[in-house]
Amino acid sequence: MKPCNKCHKTIDPKITKNDTCSECGKKYPYFLSFIEEGYVGVNDVVFGRVEIYTNLKPKDYAIDELRFMFPDTQKKEKFL
Repeated sequence: MKPCNKCHKTIDPKITKNDTCSECGKKYPYFLSFIEEGYVGVNDVVFGRVEIYTNLKPKDYAIDELRFMFPDTQKKEKFL
């Protein structure tokens, strides 16, 4: 037995492979994962992607992903 990640009710891992109970799975059907990426030779820009997962369809891959890029202002500042 293990606890649900959202409501902390006890769930049986033999019944579901998710970390949430069935009620929370219906209430919170999406999960976002933020991944930072880097490119060799590019130092002043932050690259990354947001992967969107769902528990409505039983698959282990993201259903969509969004890419982002913005200037890295912290690297321009000097730290002692």
